[in-house]
Amino acid sequence: IAHLEPQKRSYLSGMPMTEASIDAGFFRDLYVALGEPIGSDGAWAVRIYHKPLIRWIWLGTLIMALGGILAAADPRYRKLAVKDARSNASQKSATNQKKSTTKPEPASDTAPA
Repeated sequence: IAHLEPQKRSYLSGMPMTEASIDAGFFRDLYVALGEPIGSDGAWAVRIYHKPLIRWIWLGTLIMALGGILAAADPRYRKLAVKDARSNASQKSATNQKKSTTKPEPASDTAPA
């Protein structure tokens, strides 16, 4: 069991601020916040929030980022990229050779109508 100390703070502006107390765990987070005073005997309204698996949201994000880095670092993808680059380069050179071997069309002296 944790010792939590939520606070109700008053600043010079006159607006009270509630500071929640958080007990963070691996499978749940527990938030405790003070409400308003009840009566004149010193009792306070207390709100307790139980949030399950909050840490797993952040952990899941890190796991997905790690998976993306590992996938990008896979050497099989690099080999495919090099192979594609080589085939694109050979296609371009073949196209350039084909253009240089064809005869250019003679220019006509008449303007189109």
